Amino acid sequence: MRVSVVTINYNTGGGFKRTCDSVLSQDYPHLEWVVVDGLSGDQSALDIETNSPAIHRLIREKDDGIADAFNKGIAAASGEAMIFINAGDSFESHDSLSTLVRLWNRDRHGWFAGSARFMTEAGQEMYVRDVGGLSPLRLVDRGCRVVHSSVLIDSALIRSFGGYDVSYRSAMDFDLWVRLISRGFLPQQSSLIASRFYLGGTSSSYSGFEEELRSLRENGLLGARARLWMTARKRAVSRLGKIKRYRLAYEIKERFIK
Repeated sequence: MRVSVVTINYNTGGGFKRTCDSVLSQDYPHLEWVVVDGLSGDQSALDIETNSPAIHRLIREKDDGIADAFNKGIAAASGEAMIFINAGDSFESHDSLSTLVRLWNRDRHGWFAGSARFMTEAGQEMYVRDVGGLSPLRLVDRGCRVVHSSVLIDSALIRSFGGYDVSYRSAMDFDLWVRLISRGFLPQQSSLIASRFYLGGTSSSYSGFEEELRSLRENGLLGARARLWMTARKRAVSRLGKIKRYRLAYEIKERFIK
C-alpha cells in the first residue's frame, strides 16, 4: 500500500528540517512525500529547496490558511492512505509508519488513530496523549484528543468527506474527526506512540474553542455534559497564564479531556 505523507509549511524556521529528517528516515518502502509550502521566506524555504530531490510532489504557492493547504496536499497525493505530518513535527521513530500500516485493519476501520508525544521546541517531553483506551466519542466530546500526525486515514474516505472544511481556521482537524465519528466511521485506536507533536503552533494555543463547539453542535454531538466539560477546560487553560509552558499546566489541561 502506498502512503502519502503530507507536510504543510509556512515560515517554520528550522522546523521543516526536523520533519524532513524524520520522514526520510522511515523504513516503509512505499512512501510518497507531498510538501505544500505557502511561499515561505525563511530558513524553511532554503531547507525545502535543498531537500527537493527527496520530495515526490512539491506545491509552492499562497494558500488561504491551514485547511486550504491540507486540501492541496490531499489533491496532490496519490497514495491509498495519508498521514499529515506538519513542518516541525515528526514521527516517533524510524519504523513508526511501517508499524502503523502493519497494525491497521483497513477492512474494519477507515482510519487509525495512534497516540502522540507532546514536546517543547527545546526537546523536552511535556506529556503523552494516549488514545488507546478511550471510547470513540471520548476522542472529541471534551475537546480534541486525536493528533493528526498519528492518524493514518484511507484516501478515498477523507476525499468522500470533502477533506478539511476551509471555514475552520484552527479546529479543522477536530471537525474532520467529529464528522467521521458522528457518521459511524469509527477509528481503530492504539496506545502506540506514532508521532511527536511540538508545541507552539496554531493548534497548540487552543484558539479553536468556539470552532470545536460549532462542529459538535452541527454534527449532533454537543450534549449538555460535553458543553460543561469543554467550558471548564477552556476556563482552566485560559487561567494558566504564564505557567502554561510548564509540564504541570499541560497535565492539568489533559485531565479536563480524559
